[in-house]
Amino acid sequence: MKDSRYADAGVDIDAKAAALARARTAIRSTFTPAVLGDVGGFGGLFRPDFSSYKEPVLVGSTDGVGTKLKIAIAMDRHDTCGGDLVNHCVDDILVQGARPLFFLDYIATGKVESGVIGSIIEGIARACRENGTALLGGETAEMPGVYTPPDYDLAGFIVGYVDEGESGASQFGQVADMPAISAIARKYGLLVIEDAAHAHGASYNRRPAGSLGHIASFSFQSSKNLTAGVFT
Repeated sequence: MKDSRYADAGVDIDAKAAALARARTAIRSTFTPAVLGDVGGFGGLFRPDFSSYKEPVLVGSTDGVGTKLKIAIAMDRHDTCGGDLVNHCVDDILVQGARPLFFLDYIATGKVESGVIGSIIEGIARACRENGTALLGGETAEMPGVYTPPDYDLAGFIVGYVDEGESGASQFGQVADMPAISAIARKYGLLVIEDAAHAHGASYNRRPAGSLGHIASFSFQSSKNLTAGVFT
């Protein structure tokens, strides 16, 4: 049953619940043995095993998808931007030699469409499985008046780990240079591809006039720039 107070404010809690119900199985499919509990808690519980590391250090990062969301919305294709969100964050900690532990997402929109939100989360979950990281939690915020439908925004948050003596950075805590990144990539058996569209989205592909009216002709698919399929 709808709460009229929420409904009067333009917030559809039933649609949010429907989106979570659709994505519940996908979220659970990302769980590793370190995950404690189930979907739906106010916080995610995670018990890491660092027994094989001499000096384990946690590495955290956050990122978004950027202007590629305009392409996703125009083409009504939302699972791929969820995958990009995860891969962006995994890439960010990879340059410090870190492997991912868990991921959290934040989705902000003016109107919750359960099909759209469910598709985004399913894309996030798929990329989490590909990278061996747990989707430990998330938040969907419906903010009418702040976002105009069908626009939405995404943010991701990741925590990984690395042995302090094995960080890819020349100075621990700093970003590795390209030779070091390539060495990390070889260690994990992946190919490093420089892809501006992966990191900067539609900003590189807009016409000089700045119009996105032509984007329906673009082929939109997830960029797996550095990491997809590596941490399995």
